[in-house]
Amino acid sequence: MHVRSSLRWLDGRPSLVDPKTARSRRSLTAPSPVVKALRSHRARQAEHRLVLGRTWPAESSELVFITEHGTPIDPSNARRELQAVAKASKLGHLRPYDLRHSAASLLAADGVPLDQVADLLGHDGLRMARLV
Repeated sequence: MHVRSSLRWLDGRPSLVDPKTARSRRSLTAPSPVVKALRSHRARQAEHRLVLGRTWPAESSELVFITEHGTPIDPSNARRELQAVAKASKLGHLRPYDLRHSAASLLAADGVPLDQVADLLGHDGLRMARLV
């Protein structure tokens, strides 16, 4: 898995930009549960892209998470959707950042080595991973 750019919203418009730090631009060896989930996600997107045909935006091919129309997800809409799912699931208030901690905990519980979990999260070492 390669992190080459990040999506930022500048003046209300999505734009692919360099990651915040040089260390953020990196290649990662993803644990098998992550690879499996990403491959399944990509297959669903490919099927949907075929259905939409020419209306599918070409720049969306670099993005992992997009709308049903193939466009970048507006952060406000993502937060609103997360809140709706959390409320329906009776989880209380959740922030997108909370999902990082949940993912780290699930990967660790699945037996993924902590150094690999820390690397996926962009941490320098295990000190931060043990806090998850």
